[in-house]
Amino acid sequence: MLLFSVFVTIACLLLSWLKMGLPRIKLRSKMLQSRKQTSYVEILPIGPPKIPIIGSCYVFRNGLANTINRLSRIYGSIFTVYTLSSPTICVNSTDLIKKISLDPRFQSRPTMPKISKHFDDARGTNCGIIMCNGATWNRNRSLAMRHLRSNLAGSFGEDICQEEISRFIERIADLSANGKDVTPHLEVVVVTASVLTRLLFGALPPVNRPCLRDYCRELMNMLHGGSSIALTITLLKYAPWLRLFSLPGLKVVENYNQRLDELYYSLSKMDSSKATQHQPPGNAFTDVYLRCLQDQGDEASDRRAIEDLLLIINDLYVGGTDTTSCTVLHALRELALHRDYQERILSEIRETQANGGGIETTDRVNMHFTNAFLHEVLRVEPAASAGIPRIVKEEAIINGMRFPKGATVLCNIYGAHREEKYWQNPNVFYPERFLDKEGKFCRKEHLLSFSCGRRRCPGEFLAMKEIFLIVVYLVKAFEISPPKEERLNMGMLYGFTSFPQRFKLCFHPRNYLSKS
Repeated sequence: MLLFSVFVTIACLLLSWLKMGLPRIKLRSKMLQSRKQTSYVEILPIGPPKIPIIGSCYVFRNGLANTINRLSRIYGSIFTVYTLSSPTICVNSTDLIKKISLDPRFQSRPTMPKISKHFDDARGTNCGIIMCNGATWNRNRSLAMRHLRSNLAGSFGEDICQEEISRFIERIADLSANGKDVTPHLEVVVVTASVLTRLLFGALPPVNRPCLRDYCRELMNMLHGGSSIALTITLLKYAPWLRLFSLPGLKVVENYNQRLDELYYSLSKMDSSKATQHQPPGNAFTDVYLRCLQDQGDEASDRRAIEDLLLIINDLYVGGTDTTSCTVLHALRELALHRDYQERILSEIRETQANGGGIETTDRVNMHFTNAFLHEVLRVEPAASAGIPRIVKEEAIINGMRFPKGATVLCNIYGAHREEKYWQNPNVFYPERFLDKEGKFCRKEHLLSFSCGRRRCPGEFLAMKEIFLIVVYLVKAFEISPPKEERLNMGMLYGFTSFPQRFKLCFHPRNYLSKS
């Protein structure tokens, strides 16, 4: 405890000195002058002043994404911050982000600190999908993509989405009965998680739904618990001995791990000691993965196979549930503020249903304004606004900037989507920017919400399917408006993603629309 107290005291003294006596403007001016005198490729991009021991950790507040967005307004399209003594290069330029995303030297992920079995691995954090590298990443990603695509390609995946969204609409109708305002966050997370659960495990029996709901609560607590969890993970990476102390966020992560274990074992009914012999009927991803290990002659232990599988499932839930629900909530908030957008989407729904039948994913190509609206939501508020960190495998020089080997790189998607070079009036929500002169939807190559290159989001097709169907069926069933007795909360939670703060909406049933 004494060592921790000394560390905190030194950090506080340095912060006090920085705030009271450091002439930042003069220092930045001197650094800019020195840049002119120094070889351009020998220095890192300029950023906040680095001070001993803590680097530039003093600039981080209100979450990583919010910090990067704030610093980009000061230091421009590329700058460096230091976590203790390790550099993190933040990139805000669309062109530079594309170059980095396509460059093989920037395709690796950093190792995660040892905080729990779902976030680390004794063999070098090389499990799962999101933070995995090399051949293991190729195998896991290919398996997950093939499985999801095969299940979504036919009527099976469409039926799952339609059934779960119908259940979601009924839940919103119950909560909004008698004109009550509704906080939709948990319900949106649950419906996206329910679709993913049925695709991964083949079924979601009623007895397991409460367990899934509990898991979704813990997922929200972990991902949107503010900056404390992200800060804890960062500190543990560079100072592992801090795990001896009760750091904020560790308990939240452990609760999440417990809920994930309960959900997995309740759904799979799998005994970890007999995992590789488990061959139930159906085409669940859990079975596909374990059979793949057998076919490849993997001699790994049963326990290791289960741990690897849990990490993949964790990544699919985190990546496939949080980001999708985040985009849906942003869309709902914009719809509540713009009734005219609801009317235009409703008009396209009526035109699509003119020949009878319900709305399906294939109808999206003919619903041009709806498609444009959803893409504008993705542009204005990308869920992973700060991107997922990359590690430089070999030293690189791009656009005259040096990226040293081992440095962390963050691609700021939020900043790139506000680059006036490609987006006119980027701070204005304007779906029409995705429509051509004839009112047809036109895709923009500078939209990076799902990243690009080999590390492009593998669940993009599932995310767009869910976002489209949820928004369309909500607009079809309800007129959405701000809450009656309070202002609509436009705040954000900056944790691992940029997630809307809790807000309430009023859902008025559209009784004149047929149920289909």
